[in-house]
Amino acid sequence: MENFEDLTLHRRAVMALDTLSHRERAKVEEALRLLRDPKETLLVRARTARLSTPDAMFIMRASPSIRLLFRRTENGIEVLDIVRRDTLSSFANKSAHADDRSSANPKWGRMRRHEGKNHIKGRIPKPR
Repeated sequence: MENFEDLTLHRRAVMALDTLSHRERAKVEEALRLLRDPKETLLVRARTARLSTPDAMFIMRASPSIRLLFRRTENGIEVLDIVRRDTLSSFANKSAHADDRSSANPKWGRMRRHEGKNHIKGRIPKPR
């Protein structure tokens, strides 16, 4: 008898899964199988990185172009989203650009976390 962890897909992950090609979907399904199987711990660790977020979230490479965002819960594993690597890179580049503006120009202010909500310190500039 095999002992698999419970795995749930958030509605964002389900919607993303529906948009993938047959080949991409097969790769994601294989990654989901690996996540559930405790015998595949080493392979999962090789494909996974912990994100620097307040709650323990992880990103796993399902294919060269597809990533799974997930977290461990009391009930098993919850896949929060399925995203393309290019999309993540785009967000990372925009974030880095915003950080440059924030440090170079104090009027952009800084984002900080406070009781689970984002608050802005400083003024927000008017759009140009």
